[in-house]
Amino acid sequence: MTHVPNALLTRFAADPTAGYAFEDEAWAVDSPSDPELEAFLASLDPAVLEETRCDQNFIFFNEQHDDLDRAARIWVGWRALRDAIASHRINCLYNDSAAGRRRPYDQLALSDLTPDSHNLVPLTKFGFTGSALRRNGHAFQLMSTTPAPNSTYWLLLEACRAEPLRGSMMVRPDPLLHGPAGSFPTVGYTMLGYGNESLDWERIANLKEPEHGQWLPDDMDQWGSRTDWVWEPRGSEIHFRCEEIPSIEDVTRNPGRYLHAIFVPSADSFIHLDGAVRIYGPAEIRGRHSKKLHQAGKVGLREKVFSVDAPISRSLFSVVAQTFFVWNSDVVRYFQSGDAG
Repeated sequence: MTHVPNALLTRFAADPTAGYAFEDEAWAVDSPSDPELEAFLASLDPAVLEETRCDQNFIFFNEQHDDLDRAARIWVGWRALRDAIASHRINCLYNDSAAGRRRPYDQLALSDLTPDSHNLVPLTKFGFTGSALRRNGHAFQLMSTTPAPNSTYWLLLEACRAEPLRGSMMVRPDPLLHGPAGSFPTVGYTMLGYGNESLDWERIANLKEPEHGQWLPDDMDQWGSRTDWVWEPRGSEIHFRCEEIPSIEDVTRNPGRYLHAIFVPSADSFIHLDGAVRIYGPAEIRGRHSKKLHQAGKVGLREKVFSVDAPISRSLFSVVAQTFFVWNSDVVRYFQSGDAG
């Protein structure tokens, strides 16, 4: 594994635009560059660089550059840095689990907040800049659920503009993605439409036995090796659980996204909704791969990202599920078409 200097890791881990910032700095060859960044790029494995120069994805995105050696170093360097940041986030969650005040609640801007037992605080305690949460002159992002720092951008956007969510949601700020509000980047991303409600709710409301399924991704670039889901009747409630399971190879940098919701047919609405990441050790992920969701039990470290205990409509639940599992085409297809195949 490529070694990433701590100074680079610390600086870019706090930046939601890290990928763009890294490339901009690395390509600024006509101005004084960061000696540590230059040393990092110079240290990259020549064999990996040679393999990269033959990669079709690299060629497609970099054929306009005259200096393909530099382009390959930036391509390889950013991917190593991105993976190191993702692993660092997971390590923070592991190492902070037995500590007192967990990151980012050690920041002065959050010193007056008391997280609940799931390390969540009320969304209403923050202002919203359009892409980040703001409090006491400091900006925070909702905890990232994948190695991509914008993985919860659309979820936060929806939460801050939908009143049932904005007034009742509890949230977990990211342990790394924060900084002074005046210099913290403001970002904006586009996304294809979501929110269609096509599930057969009458069938779900009348379930007598658990209904479960499993999807293997069509797109090999999709986060996770597979996605499990189950609708489970429990008395007057129907519980929905959905988990995206990381591959054994990616488990050190990619947690599993997990969603739980409670639907009450008599009220035709949800009364609870929470999203979390599950972090697995090497032995735990191998055991998880051998079981279906309804067989897995509580394994791994679960860190909640958000929670809502308030009436939520079916359509809003659908939106939250799709934004929480952003880039998971199987989840989006399921909620937009009702196709569990």
